Amino acid sequence: MLVTFVCRYQPEQPNMVYQMARTTDDLDQVDQNELVSTSDSQTGFLPGAEKFSLKTILSPPNMEPSKFSGLIVNISTSLIAILIVIFCIVTVLGKEALINVEWWAIFMLIVSAILCSVITAIIWRQPESKTKLSFKVPFLPVLPVLSIFVNVYLMMQLDQGTWVRFAVWMLIGFAIYFGYGLWHSEEASLVTKQAKTADGSLDHCK
Repeated sequence: MLVTFVCRYQPEQPNMVYQMARTTDDLDQVDQNELVSTSDSQTGFLPGAEKFSLKTILSPPNMEPSKFSGLIVNISTSLIAILIVIFCIVTVLGKEALINVEWWAIFMLIVSAILCSVITAIIWRQPESKTKLSFKVPFLPVLPVLSIFVNVYLMMQLDQGTWVRFAVWMLIGFAIYFGYGLWHSEEASLVTKQAKTADGSLDHCK
């Protein structure tokens, strides 16, 4: 969900990659032509360089995502993830401090919650991609942020043995993915084939 969340605010959406959710059989000739035309139109809408300021962050001048707004979302999402981790660590591991109403624990919870809310509002102000998708996460950006919080909170309650087993299996999974899966991906082959088809269609039109 996090990747989908970030991609919804990025410019120059890789339409071919996005369409991996829809198989080749689901795409008729009209849909393929639409993908090609959409790619061209998005290239034309790309804005120039934007200056960093509070105004451009809170009130973006463009209706379409730009590299600047995409960067803001990337940084904001990273900050939200860090703040949620801090919030969950204090909530789970600092439970005794919260019960004893220690000021540092209360302060950390309030500050992290306020900052997370502010950053979520900043993401909400950024323009979303208009790319046609077969599925979209609703209630952006609130639902993805809540999902991140719930998952991190549950993960923080796992015991040490579970984390060790998780780390071992993750290492095995990464080894399999980067050693084999990345080089034998059917989706990547499909995207490459569709990209070549789109380029051929464009050359034919010229």
